[in-house]
Amino acid sequence: MGITRADLYAIRAADTMVFSHNVEHDGERGPWLRTVKEVRGTDGSIDYAQEQERWIRLARTGIVTYEGGWGDSDSERKPYPTENYGPERVHGSVVLMTLSLNDAVKTWARAARTGDDLGVTFLVGNNNDNLRNAGLSQDEAWLHIYRDNRLVGKYFLDSTIAPVWSTARMVRPLFERV
Repeated sequence: MGITRADLYAIRAADTMVFSHNVEHDGERGPWLRTVKEVRGTDGSIDYAQEQERWIRLARTGIVTYEGGWGDSDSERKPYPTENYGPERVHGSVVLMTLSLNDAVKTWARAARTGDDLGVTFLVGNNNDNLRNAGLSQDEAWLHIYRDNRLVGKYFLDSTIAPVWSTARMVRPLFERV
């Protein structure tokens, strides 16, 4: 599969990126990277009707859940939103904005080459006792670059700290339309 030259251009020129696990695009559900290049008018305003968007298929995504370890015994363990949900029943996303100011994104965007595969791993509930006691949870997202099926780079994308049952979490259950 691998990313193309046009994909690399879209990544390096993007103003916003959204890395997603299990999202639907063009009738196909899977892992996607959506890049958005804003088109600005002469007065500096953004013309949303002319935004340039590119969807890039990710080679893989992964969900690693740490939240199941809450409490010392089964009776003390607290429930969490993705409990008993497999990767096919959850949705994950991380949004990166103002990329022109983000040196970390520039670093991995320069490291990526045509033909490389991109993957994202979401760490759900990478908590400490202070977060747990406050009813909060930390989710993280990491980008992996693979070249010839070898991992050649791992880069931190972002993290969020939110209430355990918040819809602001990076990974949450995927609810079926009724």
